[in-house]
Amino acid sequence: MIEAKIAPQIEFETLDDFIKGQNNFWHYFIEDNELGRLHREKVKAYSRFEEQNPELAQELMQRATRMHKENDELPWEDLYRAYQLMSKLVYEDDRHVRKEDGSLDTGILCR
Repeated sequence: MIEAKIAPQIEFETLDDFIKGQNNFWHYFIEDNELGRLHREKVKAYSRFEEQNPELAQELMQRATRMHKENDELPWEDLYRAYQLMSKLVYEDDRHVRKEDGSLDTGILCR
């Protein structure tokens, strides 16, 4: 079996860098959110993350959704951890990972 090649993603050095640069990553973890639903369906790295980390994915979805609805601060440390794990699950042959010019999109998780 041929092993999938990881598509490099933006590496945030610190939690603060992640918070400033993550753009829409947090939407993956908000239920009843159209952008989040589209992200979860479009980016295969999310389903891989959910399959490999079911408890973290479920707990983060519940917490982030609740905090978002309550206009509370999002669980940034857990989102950063999820990003670090998910960024290693984006593969070069995944749909939407290549730009029109054929180069890899290193920010696919932050769109």
